[in-house]
Amino acid sequence: MARLIVMKEPALIAVLALPHVRYQPSASKPITQQIQVEWPALQPLHLLVKKEIFMKTYITLLFAFIICSALSALDVSGEQSGTWSPENNPYILVGDVSVPAGSTLSIEPGVLVQAMGNFRINAEGSIQAIGTETDSIRFENAQNPPTELWKGIRLENETEQSNFMHIVVEYAEYGINAVDSPMEVSYSRFSYNQRGLHLYGIGNSNPAPMNVHHNIIEHTMQNGILVPQNSNAWIHHNEVRYNGTVTQYYGAIQLANQSTGGQNNPIIEYNYIHDNFKQGITAWDVVGAGAINASIRFNHIEGNLTGIYLLNASGIVHDNLIINNFIPGDANSGAGMMIGGATSMPYVAGNTLTGNFTAFYITSNAVPILGDMSLNHPFAYGQNIIQDNIDESNTLHSVVCASYTASENVIKAENNDWGVYTPFEIGIGIMDQNDNASLPTVDFEPWFEAQPSINISGSFAWDTDDYDEIAPSELTMLLVDPQSGGILEAHPLSGNPFEFETEISSTFYALIMGSTSDLQIFAAPGSLVNPTQFDASAGEDINMGEIYIDAWQHYLKEQRGESEIINGHEVFPVYKSVLFLAPETVDYFYDEGDYRYIYRHDEYDGEQWHTVNFGFDQIYDQIDNFTHSYTWQQHYVENGEPVEYIVGASIDDAGDRTLVTMDQSWNQLLRRNVGVDYERMYVITDGSVSIMLEVEEPEEGLRYMFFRNPEPRPTDLRLRSEFVDETSYNLEFWWNPPALTENEFEVYTLYWQRSGEEPQMYTTIPSFHTSWTLWGVTGDGSYDFWLVATNGDIESEPSNVVTITLTSSNEDMVQQPQLSVYPNPVSFKNNNALHLNVKGMDKPKLKIYNIRGQLVHESVLQNEKSTWNGKDSSGRDLGSGVYFMRVENDGKQRINKKIIITK
Repeated sequence: MARLIVMKEPALIAVLALPHVRYQPSASKPITQQIQVEWPALQPLHLLVKKEIFMKTYITLLFAFIICSALSALDVSGEQSGTWSPENNPYILVGDVSVPAGSTLSIEPGVLVQAMGNFRINAEGSIQAIGTETDSIRFENAQNPPTELWKGIRLENETEQSNFMHIVVEYAEYGINAVDSPMEVSYSRFSYNQRGLHLYGIGNSNPAPMNVHHNIIEHTMQNGILVPQNSNAWIHHNEVRYNGTVTQYYGAIQLANQSTGGQNNPIIEYNYIHDNFKQGITAWDVVGAGAINASIRFNHIEGNLTGIYLLNASGIVHDNLIINNFIPGDANSGAGMMIGGATSMPYVAGNTLTGNFTAFYITSNAVPILGDMSLNHPFAYGQNIIQDNIDESNTLHSVVCASYTASENVIKAENNDWGVYTPFEIGIGIMDQNDNASLPTVDFEPWFEAQPSINISGSFAWDTDDYDEIAPSELTMLLVDPQSGGILEAHPLSGNPFEFETEISSTFYALIMGSTSDLQIFAAPGSLVNPTQFDASAGEDINMGEIYIDAWQHYLKEQRGESEIINGHEVFPVYKSVLFLAPETVDYFYDEGDYRYIYRHDEYDGEQWHTVNFGFDQIYDQIDNFTHSYTWQQHYVENGEPVEYIVGASIDDAGDRTLVTMDQSWNQLLRRNVGVDYERMYVITDGSVSIMLEVEEPEEGLRYMFFRNPEPRPTDLRLRSEFVDETSYNLEFWWNPPALTENEFEVYTLYWQRSGEEPQMYTTIPSFHTSWTLWGVTGDGSYDFWLVATNGDIESEPSNVVTITLTSSNEDMVQQPQLSVYPNPVSFKNNNALHLNVKGMDKPKLKIYNIRGQLVHESVLQNEKSTWNGKDSSGRDLGSGVYFMRVENDGKQRINKKIIITK
């Protein structure tokens, strides 16, 4: 068989489609591929003639395709914005390209960009380059030779975020150089660049956030990722491989600080960093200012010259797999972690270091904390696995100290698992003062010896069909530290009964948790309030018995702590947590006079604590001397930012309080607290009760707020009566809306019933109201009132009943006064006016209040139909915004309305 060999460049045939990054090395793709087309060795003449005609036609078409392709190329330089689409491929950089400030360059999937010289794409605006998994965006070098570099992509806009997804950047000086410019780059590949990604934050104490994830960064000459002074960089779920191809030492991921006032505290997590020719991660503080304190965690670091190198750098290094880091035949390689410099004091905990030439190489007076049981620090616990780190001469090196002058230093390395469990055996792998008097002492006692696992078993049950569809695999059991509330272990349940193993050797609580679309499940052996404390220290198996899941028994917990005097104020903390887990927020309050003030709010986001400082004189709540209808501004925190709410008090005839929390515009009801001691709390979402909490206070300073099933009916109807004169009453009602149901209600219906008589409908109330006043009510005897939510002919279950005894000579209920206004919102341009129609009120007065409660206008309405021109009492136009209108009659009858003035 004869063969025709055709060489094919993959880049000319299809754009590279990047898969999601997986944590295993992938084989390099060949630069060329061979396509073999087989022809018969002997053919009839007419077939050979046809073949010759075919080949001529093929060649003609091929040249036509090349010419058409060349004609379709688009030369680009100078200012660019708008959209680059693949129809104009390729985009040929014939000069520097700039994206002007205030504009955006959008690059569509499939676009091919080729640089014909040492040119740059510079964005003072933003770039949105979003490819797809099957159709990426490519930035290539088209110079001769093909290894010549172009400048790459530079971002300079400090506020507007650029986004890159499924892109390929090759042979650039910087794949992407983000100069204090927010960006996200994901699912992309950076190959054969001088530097892959540059996350620059020098000169800004709060630099732009940069999110780098699910990328492949490979074959870079210097750093795959370089981070100069950017604490807002987040590098996660990347594969970083084969970088540092030049002879100088450049870390695959490198952190740098070069100023005494700088800081560089990025997060580096869940990356696969392997087979780099120099260090996997390097952190170097050039001035030794203690400015680098990165979080390096949950990474797989393998096959590099050095795993992690910290030079005058600290931070937290925990739960990494640091294995097999060495270059065969290179005696200067092989440290799992190399730590140098007197300002290097990192916490190192929970890591696995095996298969390196040495686990730790400590030099130049560094004092890392490898485990110090005397410290109250969350990452001083040690528990590193330091085993089988043996060099090519078959010598064990667990910790090697070298080039050290501060012999008085003690390196704490307690509570680690060395694989051997006697001082002599552990000491064999340690080079310290016992070997050379100039070296520090490595204190490795006590060491950690993994205990044999114990078996935990049990079962669970419930008595409601709400949970019948829950599979055991949807439930997780948490083992919780009784002292701190921290989660020690989490075990998905595989069945019912359940069984699993644990290596915990201390006391713990157990908590079952899970959720569905509309239910949350929590249960504990014993009870959620008084959980059973188990003790695993004896190493014996534990059977928890049957755990009963009781619906609506989970709770929030508030615990008051010890107070301290700050600037003359007795400030006390209130710790808030879910169940018996660790607190998630801490509020610091102080009480003075009738008010509670908030001083500070701390909140844990799952990784670190954040603080909002309020200082002094910021009201949180009123605590004494409540008066009906009084309001105040409440200061608190929402989504990490300070917010202000408006809280108002209502006091019913029994003296019970209801506190209503509104947003700052008075538009949205957020929360109701009911009862003198806030026995119940209702969270309102879109006009319906979404959460009901029942509050219990078993002891002073401790409160439990139990979740209860919100009811599909109005609840906590309250009544306040005002005796107007000898013949009539004003009756003010307020209540909680029902929970949201499929029968969304349209109105409330208020019923009344005189003792001994049949019930009657008194009035209907629009559904957006949760309070209503009946004016000038007369009657004689005892009357019950209740409320239902109504949708057509469907009525909810009734609310609770409130009762009042009326004494009057007139037994009939009289018509309540009415007020209508239009238009609302209103604009007073062109001499427009607000029209008022008042019925059932004699000689009414009009009062207008601004949002701060200040009276800005007062006048007497002479007629039933009147107008108002939008001016205050001094004749000046009021500004746009929300105002409150009150129409009253000598204080005996009162109607309130909210109006909005627009320009």
